[in-house]
Amino acid sequence: MSYKATIFKIIAILLFVLAALPAHAGFGVSPPSIKETRLVPGSRITRTIYLIQGDPLYDVGIGVIVESKDIKDWISFDPGETFIVPKGVQQFPLKVTIQVPKDAEMGIYKAFVRTSTVPQKAEGATSVAISLGGRIDVELTVGNDVYESFTITNINIEHIRAGESPKVEIEVDNTGNVPTGPSAASFELFNKFGNIRLAYGQIEITKKVPSFTREGMSVEFPLEVRLAEGEYWGNVIIYDDTNRVVKELRKVFIVKKGVGFSGFMAGVGGAGLKIGLWVLGGFFVLVIFFFLWRRLRRRKRIKIARYEA
Repeated sequence: MSYKATIFKIIAILLFVLAALPAHAGFGVSPPSIKETRLVPGSRITRTIYLIQGDPLYDVGIGVIVESKDIKDWISFDPGETFIVPKGVQQFPLKVTIQVPKDAEMGIYKAFVRTSTVPQKAEGATSVAISLGGRIDVELTVGNDVYESFTITNINIEHIRAGESPKVEIEVDNTGNVPTGPSAASFELFNKFGNIRLAYGQIEITKKVPSFTREGMSVEFPLEVRLAEGEYWGNVIIYDDTNRVVKELRKVFIVKKGVGFSGFMAGVGGAGLKIGLWVLGGFFVLVIFFFLWRRLRRRKRIKIARYEA
């Protein structure tokens, strides 16, 4: 056999093997590790690991297992230990939740999370598909070091309806190992030009975000004025428990037309409320007067009937 013929056969064999590989070749995980150094007994964290496929032409079955001598029961997965990654999905999120028991001893714990494709025969392949996988290294340090830290990752002044109070949406990322969050917030209301302050409000925030968790919260600011339709400027400031400014936002928000009684009562400043209360009070006075008048007329008719009898 000639040298060229040998080379040709080797190339042909390699091409045949590559053609027989399943469509999910190139499988991997990102990031490849979870490392937490500030856990305390009772801590709970959730991290997202992405399962990545190079060429997702088919549904792929996935199996997940934990290799550890002491923390296997601490780790759980969403959507589970076995699931299907649909075809067309190149990056599939796998949520890994770690729950440290309240009686856990101080120390450093390690584990390996292995993800692998379930062997299956791809359509058109001439051989059994090969199982591919990836490994996630887990290292946890459990101690008694209480660490409190959070950041405001997003803040926005919502559009509202006439008569409603200004509303601010906040997203808090608790990066510490104990529940925490902002302790107070203030809101300044300005006219549509932003040069005249109409009202000011401040509230305490009692809700706390669990450790190692990102969570949204909605904050309302009751003001002394009722807002009519139009544009306004709002300036919101978020504070921590030391009264330090954590986040500030100044932007335009829109007050839309009110619905029902709330919209009827709304007006510029407190005028709408005062007018509405006067109208409502006058209505009740008329109703009471009407019923008294009817009662007096009824008594009068009864007296006349008795006199004629």
